[in-house]
Amino acid sequence: MKRKTACPAGRQGLVWAGGCAALALATNTDHHAIGVLIICTLYLTRADRKRQCLAGAVLFLFELTAPLAFVLVWFYNGQRGACSPLQKKAFYWFYPVHLLVLAGITNLML
Repeated sequence: MKRKTACPAGRQGLVWAGGCAALALATNTDHHAIGVLIICTLYLTRADRKRQCLAGAVLFLFELTAPLAFVLVWFYNGQRGACSPLQKKAFYWFYPVHLLVLAGITNLML
């Protein structure tokens, strides 16, 4: 006979998400509790890309251009594209390098 747990999986997930949202608010993270809500929503809609794109675009309406990123996700076919080793390295390094460049520009302007 299975023993019932005090907190079923669905409720346990809500408790964890609520705790993470509270922690995000308490520590003043970038997107506060909405960031946790976005992560949870994108995870829960991962099986339906179109629903995920719509939900993500709506939740990111507070950002000016962020909903546009979901246009690319909408048209993604689920297959990895072919690229050379040089392209792989370029894509890998682009994100941290462009953030450093933007931070440098910001520091020069302030």
